[in-house]
Formats: sequence, C-alpha cells, structure tokens
Amino acid sequence: MKIQKPKKQRRAAPARAKPARAFISYSIIFNLLLSLIAISFMIGLEARVVSGFGGEQFVKDQALKDPSGSLVSSGSDVGGSLKLNDPLAEGLGDLGKGADTTKSTGILGTLKKWAMIDKTTGPVAAMFKSAGWAMTAYWVIGWLGPKLGLKETTVKALQKSVSAGLFTTGILKSSLGSKLGGAFGGKLGFIANNPWITGIAVGAIVFLLTYKKEEYKVVNFNCLPWEAPVGGEDCEKCNDGIHICSEYRCKSLGQACEIVNAGTDKELCIWGNPKDVTSANIAPWKEVLTEGYAYTNIKPRPPSWGTSITPKGAVSGCIAAFSPIEFGIQTNKPAQCKLSLKMTETFDEMEFYFGETNLYDYNHSQKMNIPNPRAIDEIATANNETTGGLEIQNDNNYNLYVRCSSKNGYYNKDPYVIKFCVDEGPDLTPPAIEETSIESGQPVASGVDNVTISVYTNEPTNCRWARDTDQSFEQMPNEMKCYNSLTDLRPNMLYECETTLSGIKDSQENNFYFKCEDQPWKDKADRNKMATGYKFTLLGTKPLNIDKTSIKPVAGTTVSGATSTVTIDLELQTQNGFNKGEAECYYSTDNDNFISFFETNSYKHKQSQDLTSGFYNYYIKCIDLGGNQDSAVTNFTVFVDTFPPQVVRVMYDTNRLKIITDENAECRYSTDTNVKCNFDIDAGNGNPMPHEPSDDKKVHLASWTPEQTYYVKCKDESGKQPDPTQCTIILSPTAPAGTSDNEE
Repeated sequence: MKIQKPKKQRRAAPARAKPARAFISYSIIFNLLLSLIAISFMIGLEARVVSGFGGEQFVKDQALKDPSGSLVSSGSDVGGSLKLNDPLAEGLGDLGKGADTTKSTGILGTLKKWAMIDKTTGPVAAMFKSAGWAMTAYWVIGWLGPKLGLKETTVKALQKSVSAGLFTTGILKSSLGSKLGGAFGGKLGFIANNPWITGIAVGAIVFLLTYKKEEYKVVNFNCLPWEAPVGGEDCEKCNDGIHICSEYRCKSLGQACEIVNAGTDKELCIWGNPKDVTSANIAPWKEVLTEGYAYTNIKPRPPSWGTSITPKGAVSGCIAAFSPIEFGIQTNKPAQCKLSLKMTETFDEMEFYFGETNLYDYNHSQKMNIPNPRAIDEIATANNETTGGLEIQNDNNYNLYVRCSSKNGYYNKDPYVIKFCVDEGPDLTPPAIEETSIESGQPVASGVDNVTISVYTNEPTNCRWARDTDQSFEQMPNEMKCYNSLTDLRPNMLYECETTLSGIKDSQENNFYFKCEDQPWKDKADRNKMATGYKFTLLGTKPLNIDKTSIKPVAGTTVSGATSTVTIDLELQTQNGFNKGEAECYYSTDNDNFISFFETNSYKHKQSQDLTSGFYNYYIKCIDLGGNQDSAVTNFTVFVDTFPPQVVRVMYDTNRLKIITDENAECRYSTDTNVKCNFDIDAGNGNPMPHEPSDDKKVHLASWTPEQTYYVKCKDESGKQPDPTQCTIILSPTAPAGTSDNEE
C-alpha cells in the first residue's frame, strides 16, 4: 500500500501557462512599439516653419500676397521649401537668407530628425539604449534568480516584466515622451510625462500575464468492480414473473441474495441469511506475510483487537525503509475490508480498500513500501516538490485501522489495528532489483536486436547496464531512465528504471548486467552502490517454420464421409524457432478471426472440425514464445457420401470370382441360404474377399464355385453399407471351370 494514496496513481503534469497569456504579453509590447511609430509619424506632419528675428511663424498652406494684393507665393515650390518675397528679408542679405529656412515633413523627415538631429534623446537612439538595458536585466535576473531560490516560473516572469518595464521607461524618457506629453493632455499626458511610473505599470501587467504557479497534485484512479447493494431487501423483486430470474439478475439485487431450487421450474431469489447481524471475525493471515517478518499476536478479533508486524532479529523492531512487505487478514465469512491511517467513525469514511479490491472474500492481502522521514524530506527537497500525500505519523510509527463489512452490511465498529514502525536510521544498504518487466531467460524473435525493458528496485535509484561482463557502476556505459519521485511508486510497490537493450544476437544467449545506486539526491560519494550486477539473459532464436508437408488434410484433396457432417482433423507440425519448434498455432476460415488449436503449445498441433459438404480454405498462423511467426494455407473439399458402395463389374479370373466396387470398400459374402444377406459385416461375419493388389481396395476376390449362390455385402470407408437384411449383390456362377480369364 502506498501511504495515503491508492495503488494506481499518476502525477499530474505541471500546470502550463495558457498560450494566450504569452501571446497577449508580446502583443502589448508589439502594439506599444507600433503606436510609438504611428504617433511619431503624426508629429512629423506638422506645418512648415519660417525662422526669423521674430521667432518661428507658422505659415498656412495658402497663397501669400503682398500689401498691394499681388500674389507672392502659392505656399511651396517644387523643392518643398517656402520662399517669402519680403523686402525685409531681401535687405538682410545672407542673414535674411539664413532665416529663410523650413522644416522637412513625413516619415523620412521624422526618422532623420530622430536619428541625426537628436542623437542622445531621440526615439531611435533611446530604443537601442532601452533594449540594451532590458537585455541586461533579462540576463542578470536569469542568473541571479535560481541562486536566490526562486522557482523557474517566477524567474521567467520577472525576466519578461522587468525587461518590458525598463524598455518602456527608456522610450518615454526620450524626446518622444516629451512630444507625447505636450501633444496629449489628461491621462495620456500623465503616462508620457511619468516614464518610471508607466514602466513599473507595464512591468506589473506583463508579470501578471506571464507568471504561472506550478504545483504537483496526486490524482487517484480507482478502477474497481461494480458491487451490488449490501443486504437482501430487494431479492424478491427478481421473482416478478415477468422476466426470467437468472442467478446474475438475482445477485445484482443484493450481496446476500441467493438462488434456491436451481435447475428446476421453481427457481426463486431469496435473502440467504437475513438474521446474520454480526460482523466478521478478523485474524492475521500468516501464510501471506513476507518471509523474515512475524505477527506479535495471532489471536482473532474478538477478543483480540489487533497485532503488530516486526522483522525477525531486528534490533530496532522496525521495518527497514524501502523494503516491500506483504501482509494480510482472514475473515470467517465473505467480507469487504477497508483500512485507514486515521480513526474514523464509520466504515464508509475509511480511506482505502484492503488490498485495493472491493470484493467480498475470506482472504485479504496488502502490499506496502514505505520510506522513512529522512528520505521523504531529502527527496522532496531535491525535487522541489511536495511529498505527494505521504505523512509520517507518530514519529514513524504507523497504525492501520481495519474494518470488515459482511454482505448484510454489518461491520466491526471498533477497528482491528495493525501496528508497525519504519526504521528512521540512515540508509547504509545498496538498492535491490526486485523484478524485471521481462523474465530473464525469455526468447527474443529472430532478427530483433533491440528490446525495451524496465527493472524495478526497492527504492529510488540511478541504474546502468553493460553487455556480456559485470563491471563497476561507473564503468557501465549505458544509463537508464529512472523515476525517482515519491509519487513514482509503481503498482507493484517498486520504483522503475527503463532502457533499451541493444546488440541482441540470434541463436545464442545474450547476457546483460544491471547495477544501481540509491539516494540519487545525495552526492555521489554518499550513495550506496550494488556490489554485484544483476544478471539478465535473453535467448536469441531462429525463425519459426511450419512444415508444409505435415499439413493435413493435404491441399487439393477430397475428404469423404457418410453422414451430413464429416469430422476433419486439421494437423500440422512446426520446427526451428524457440525450443525446437514449440509454438502456439491458430486457424481461421476468413484470415481475420483466428482461434487457437485445441492441441497446441508443442511442435505438434491438432484441431478437429465437423464440416458439411463443400469447399474449405483454412488459414494457419503459428507463433512461439520469442515472437517468431509463420503462416500457411490449406484447402480441401468435403464430400458427403450417403450411399453404400455399388458393384460395377463381376468377372471370372483364374478360378476366382472378382468383383469391382465404385469406391474403396470392404466386402464379405455368405453361401448359407438360411442366413442369406442377414449377417453383420461389422462383426466380421461372413467370408472375407481380399484385395488384389492389396492396396487397391476396389477389387475384391473369392474362390470360384459354380452353381453356388454368393450373398455379398460391402461397406465403404465411411461405414456406409446396405440395410441389415439387404445385400450389395447376389451372385450364382454358372460358367464351368476353365473359362477364359477375366470373362464377365
């Protein structure tokens, strides 16, 4: 049992930030830059300015006239500058010409002003400068955050938010910020005129959008059989006379429902024992307890109220940490048992089913593998996670409270208590490989040189493997993927390491060695390593073959029978593969749905079939333990012969009577006129008519006696023969001896 979680547990994947959040944060930055460019473009479209002694004068885009009313200028010449026909300007000479300047317009002019005129505070210069500060902050936070113990999710959110805030502040501190502040009043002006406040606000928004809290949760999956309600109050509903009260329907109405008068027309569903109002007796199950452990009290409840589990010979009297152990209880009646780590008021409040099954049974077993407090704290710290629901109770002493409910729903209100403790001392023993996903010594299909395998250890480990020879852990060249979190405990109460074994050769033993070190969260010098490697063997094999000459019926033949259905024996032999052709064979008539041979798991395979007249195709597939496969096809015709054999020729052959039948047959005759045809050929009555040659079963011979009546009966290979008082043929030779041979 896993403490405080059922067997089938999986750790939920860490919660991921929604892609929409990252998209929104980047969209904000992109839109901000786009807005800055758009605003700068708008500002660049200001009116032309004339510089003179009186300062700048804004000149509208309209025709200018002198005092006399004549047209002086239409606003702009082809070159894009404004020239004023003013006597004062003409009198100023070069000074007047110098004052006769204008400001460029449009995007190009604006970019020129940003990049060339205002090299220190212009937006372009400020953009590069701000980007530099933002990248610097991003790198510093990424380097410093983990050293301060910040989680990865927090560090990333800070990197993005601080970088965005500094970039925004730098842009707004440039000349663009001043222009925005002057161009817009109110809230927009406040944003532009207060770059640090705006930068902090942008950083805060980005942090909120990108920060994600990562946490681990234990998800419990309980896949248990459906169970009928306790008791038997509804049993009589099965006897409604409308539907057949089957045993299944009866027992689905209540745990205590039973069928009486089974097999008769008076079957009834009743409440088997409604007066059973006592709870089940509970006692330790000695036979299932792991070797090396003992119960301190084996008396049943009542009167005993529990027992303790202790290791034999242990000084501390406590179970070693990470040591798989199995124990159990027995009840005097079928019962459903549950256990809990804490005292509860009722049966339903208890946390776990004993043995993780809700079936009603007499025997109940439970497996556990418990770490000590030291290991729990170290693993949780190393993996930066919670303990997955594990709790150390009462200084590493555990009480498992057990209750069992009868089929009528009565349980022991005072729980049966199973006590034990876990050794909290330091781990000084190396890990142990308890199981492998593939049993050592198993065959591998021919041509397969890679096999995926898992090894299961009693505690979290790092494991490696080597081929052919046992080596030190450090020298083993192949690392394995190991699951070392507390929540990675597998249903077999062990920890898994997986890998792919390579270089497997056909037709020979392939030896591998595994070694593991425990406590992977500690420094390498503090870890316990296996001294001797765990040897694992895979057997390379040859391809499996079906001996095509052994297949029966032979393809293309006809099988005859005298009944409406004919029994056919489908037979074949396999060779090579694993263990000299040992395999399991299957047959099919549609090459889709295959059925196992009745006699198989050997090199000989046989299956009987009752077939009617017709043509048949049989598809055959065989597979051995290593996965080698072969297939074959046979076809044959079934002929149903409903008629007894017929005599087609009668001849005289050198003082012998020769008859020929239309099919292979056995013939006998009688010359007794009192018996005539009424003799039993199956019992061997009558005189035999041997074959000549012996393998031609259509030719039958007898001695030639003229004037004697022959009462002949024949039966074919299917046993078809005339009725008991009928003959196949009655003969009375009249030709004298000496007649030419083979005369009919």
